[in-house]
Amino acid sequence: MLNQQLERVIIDEYHSVLQSTKKFRPKVLQLRELISRQTQVVCLTATLPPRREPAFMSIMDMEPGEVRIIRESTVRPNIRYSVITYDSEVETLRQVIDSQLAQYPAEDRIIVYCYTIKAMHSYASEIGGAVFHSGVGDIERKREIMAILTRGEERLF
Repeated sequence: MLNQQLERVIIDEYHSVLQSTKKFRPKVLQLRELISRQTQVVCLTATLPPRREPAFMSIMDMEPGEVRIIRESTVRPNIRYSVITYDSEVETLRQVIDSQLAQYPAEDRIIVYCYTIKAMHSYASEIGGAVFHSGVGDIERKREIMAILTRGEERLF
């Protein structure tokens, strides 16, 4: 059905295929069907380390000789990572967030990524901020949350 109908398919955050299983993002694995078509597939990712490329290509049924890899710097001066030791997780997170909110202008946002949805809701109930994930509600609710973000009504997500 897709043969010769599309010139190119571009998929961002394609490294997520390595975390996909039959229960977690199963439809991502279906994207490998595009590889067997006569359609160019462009896979974009900033976080797939070179050592994981063979596993990625294997899962996606890609032939290494047919893949062109373009690598550029992913250094972003506005993003910072750090490791912090702590006694109280929630209190330490609150201190880090308060420090960042004070440091950056009011139009900037702070995003806290959590390993589980349960943890996300737990932190939000203790610290505040908006919660956004795939199961947060119907499309209208998701639009409401995105509007809160874009209007600047909430700085912490």
